[in-house]
Amino acid sequence: MFGGISGAVVALKHFCTIDRVFSIEKDDIAQAVAKANADRGQFGPDVEFIERGDVLDVSILDLRRIIYDLKPGQDLLLVAGSPCQDLSAAGVNNDGRHREGIKGPQSSLFFKVPAFIFYLRYFMRDRVRNDPKFKANQPTFSWVVENVGSMSPLDHMTFSYFLGGTKP
Repeated sequence: MFGGISGAVVALKHFCTIDRVFSIEKDDIAQAVAKANADRGQFGPDVEFIERGDVLDVSILDLRRIIYDLKPGQDLLLVAGSPCQDLSAAGVNNDGRHREGIKGPQSSLFFKVPAFIFYLRYFMRDRVRNDPKFKANQPTFSWVVENVGSMSPLDHMTFSYFLGGTKP
């Protein structure tokens, strides 16, 4: 989510096998770089690259499809780094306003991350319950969410709360 040029995928290929990249990035240039990296094999051999634009356009059915396209035993890792413009201590916005924190127009997109996690976990449990082959060889679903070290303590607590008590 908010994949940029998919640099995390390039790094992760050194630690795990990657079969499919579901890239959610609305910036056309970043998405073009990610696609070029995929086409050049930067994510590993034979990696399926699925593009989605804006996170606001990803439907619950897209999330269900991610789970139901998994093969038994194939793990799922969600990597997310929501926009940080409203969280950073770097100063004021371009229009002179002070940062609005997690409730700001860009950084409030963070709330899509726990929503995606919720639905992906729901569909994973549903598939395990209804698919004996999947149940016998359950995949692992994990997530890594980038944060901003200079965010306010309140924003820190909000990140932690909505990600299930994990520390940002």
